[in-house]
Amino acid sequence: STYLVLSLFIVLFTLFYLFFLLIMNQRFWDNVFFSSLKNSKRMHKIFEQLKVLKSLDRTYLLKMSLLSLLFYLCFLVQYVLLVSAFSHNHNLLEYFWAGNLIMFAKTVIPPISLGELGIREGASVYFLTQFGETSAVAFNASIFLFIINLLIPAFIGLVLLFKKNDN
Repeated sequence: STYLVLSLFIVLFTLFYLFFLLIMNQRFWDNVFFSSLKNSKRMHKIFEQLKVLKSLDRTYLLKMSLLSLLFYLCFLVQYVLLVSAFSHNHNLLEYFWAGNLIMFAKTVIPPISLGELGIREGASVYFLTQFGETSAVAFNASIFLFIINLLIPAFIGLVLLFKKNDN
């Protein structure tokens, strides 16, 4: 099971890297496939939106992609550490995999509440129970991730805002 999870991570990151290389390559944008998309009425809108990526500065795109990856990894590591802290098991690779599935579900399911509260928790309970954890561990890790990353910074910002308005 550990080797399967590790190999899936390697495959996913390799595919992401290859996709990034394709976007950065000028020949990718000039090939026959995209020239036929330009002429298609259905795909013209999508192609026009993708053309924005071509016009971006490569160093800017690289920096923003790395920052996004670091942001994602920060959330993922926090989630894995929280699950590991609440659980008596320490299957870190399985927790990483479950965290990726949860972030994917959070991306696919449209937000219906403030701070997407409920979506992450529900996905966390569903996926971690599939990995053999209890629903309490999954819910606690997810709600603490919400508290650490949204509530605490929001309260600090609120206090600073009130202090600024008093002056």
